[in-house]
Amino acid sequence: MNKKILVQVSAVLAILVLGFYLFFDRLAISIFAATHNMNITYTDLVRKPAGEFTANKLNILNKKTGAGLFAESSDFKIRYTLLPPKMSSLDFDLKNVNFHKEGKAETADYSNIENLASVPFQSKWRYTKVSGEVTLAKNGIRINRLDAAGDEIRLSIKGLLYDDGTVDTDITIYFAGNITSKMPGEMSGVLLRDEKDGWKSLSVSLKGNVETPAIQISGKLFRLNVSAVSMDTGK
Repeated sequence: MNKKILVQVSAVLAILVLGFYLFFDRLAISIFAATHNMNITYTDLVRKPAGEFTANKLNILNKKTGAGLFAESSDFKIRYTLLPPKMSSLDFDLKNVNFHKEGKAETADYSNIENLASVPFQSKWRYTKVSGEVTLAKNGIRINRLDAAGDEIRLSIKGLLYDDGTVDTDITIYFAGNITSKMPGEMSGVLLRDEKDGWKSLSVSLKGNVETPAIQISGKLFRLNVSAVSMDTGK
């Protein structure tokens, strides 16, 4: 199993969820970035009533893994518990989003599982919208919903990120027909599930330590389990 796939997925999850969790003012952003070895830049940060705020040209980079994302515009809404007043959940809505990864050039090869699972995190894809909700959970953060919508790629993520550095997440990747047509026929027929309007999907689950998770890939006609595997950062 290509360990760089797991790095891509885990790093992007950490950036999205942990970043959104503390993203409510400039001081919090600076503290979070310094503490978690990240670069976070943006323009036009505006606070609104009732826990809402917006920012443009949001760029988040995990300096350890080299993985990140860029959004032309972003809207956030913090929901609070009453006693004591503290954040209980966060809704987010990002527009025109690209994931990006520093390092080696990306491949357009769709002929194996390893490359296929990393496709959604390549910078060539533009997601018109990335939206979702995260909430505080016991000893961690719960991703209730994270959906990325594009013309050729779609992505759905849910699960848990724990304070001790472990994860339990389910990821579903959706491919449009113009992408599946580039795959070997036997691979597309066995590996991918049929969806509406000619789309097909692949399901991936990650469990365990974020640096050494176990992975399960579920296809149309099979299920592949891989026990905990040490990951490098691709740097």
